[in-house]
Amino acid sequence: MKDSKESMDIIEAYDLFGSYNGAAKYVGRSPNTVKKFVQARSAGQLIRQGNYERRPKATDKYVAVIEEAVDRSKARVRANQIHLRLVALGYSGSMRSTRRAVAKAKVAWRKATIRIYWPWISEIGRWAQYDFSDGPVIDGKKTTLFHFYLPFSKVRIVKPIPDQSLPNVIMALDYCFRYIGGVPAYVLTDNAKTAAVKHIAGVAVINPKMVSFASAYGFSIQTCVVYDPASKGGVEAAVRVAKEDICPKDTNLVQSYTDVAELEAACAAYTTSINSVVHSTSGKIPSVVLKSEAMTFHGLPKVPYLAAYGVMRKVEPNMPIVRFNHCGYSVPAKYRREVVYVRSVLDEIVIVAQDKAGGYVSEIARHRRGEAFSYVIDDAHKEKDHPSGPLTRMPIPTNEIQAKFLSITPDASQWLIRACNSGASGIESSIADLVGHANAEESSSVISESLRLSAFNHSAISDLLVIHKRSSMDGTKTTSQRSSKPQGPYGASTDSWSALKAVS
Repeated sequence: MKDSKESMDIIEAYDLFGSYNGAAKYVGRSPNTVKKFVQARSAGQLIRQGNYERRPKATDKYVAVIEEAVDRSKARVRANQIHLRLVALGYSGSMRSTRRAVAKAKVAWRKATIRIYWPWISEIGRWAQYDFSDGPVIDGKKTTLFHFYLPFSKVRIVKPIPDQSLPNVIMALDYCFRYIGGVPAYVLTDNAKTAAVKHIAGVAVINPKMVSFASAYGFSIQTCVVYDPASKGGVEAAVRVAKEDICPKDTNLVQSYTDVAELEAACAAYTTSINSVVHSTSGKIPSVVLKSEAMTFHGLPKVPYLAAYGVMRKVEPNMPIVRFNHCGYSVPAKYRREVVYVRSVLDEIVIVAQDKAGGYVSEIARHRRGEAFSYVIDDAHKEKDHPSGPLTRMPIPTNEIQAKFLSITPDASQWLIRACNSGASGIESSIADLVGHANAEESSSVISESLRLSAFNHSAISDLLVIHKRSSMDGTKTTSQRSSKPQGPYGASTDSWSALKAVS
């Protein structure tokens, strides 16, 4: 399209050269363009290039039908469906013309009905938002990510929870309030059953248990418009960013999590890192802004709201077991004598506790429901040095002779255990003989030989001592090799008994 200056340049060039071709070469336009402007000047209607009279189209008669279909479908209807209706009404145009008309109608409809947003400038210390998202699957179980967002300081907190049940939501909110150092005046969320049980004339009926929790902490729970997540868009964006960084995907190269503790560590690291960088919309570091915002929060209650966590139980003093519905459930050993809260969730038993006075409330154990008058024990709750399997009692000397015997050789403890388990006779006499023997090396050899032959009676030990004493005098080797020779009493070979007979 030519502007006024270009039009005057074309007319001036024609007046200078007096021909269409000469003027066209001078201004760099085609001769027909020059002719058009000269004739328009002669007719008294100098025009701009491109302002042509619109020609009628085949779809002009059916514009109302097209616009009605687009409006009723909210711009979702397909052009081929509208084309069938137009053909039934006598439309003779092509499918291509229909597509153009429908596309034009959809653009006009979206422009007329588009939602206009204005930035939400929240007051300091007044608002918080929370939402949920699906977390990674760990050991075949789904997890849920709890997202907490402060619109003023742009602080974001992510915490994994087992599910969206009310006790877990309350526990997550308590964790977030203690993380930010106070309680905002309003908390905005969607219309989950934990927040709104139903709606009457579009007004949300807040869950009574959530109202009790909010009253205890001094905030008001607010819900967004039904089926309108954009009314809490701040936390929606936080959910999207967190899932891109935490959940394993091909785009972030995050590996699958092996346990919940690893997921909790990842969420804690993400919370620290995301709040330590400059936010793109505020130009400030959220963790720095939080210091000033925290001064305007309500104070935290000294005792967390524990009514929703279940029934109160006290862990037994001598073993970390909690009794619930006539069944014992294990907890970590450090919670002995501590007060915990137990509740039943479907087929599972969940146990929570407060870490310290005024500290975070966290889940400490989760078990499958056990049968009455039985125990459900998680081996992970035991100490690392706790013995497992059959109990083995190691010898503990009670007098000087026993102490000297156990110090002869490391095999002495094993000899004593096996001798006692076999019910051997004269064990104390055997110990006295071995300790009283002049040569400790020979006593050690006798113990080893006795273990090999499984001969522990006092008579066998006495015989072996005599054999070793005689052999040491003759300078011969006493230890007989394993063979297929017939065995004498107490498991000794016939060679040993022959040597004993020679001594006697």
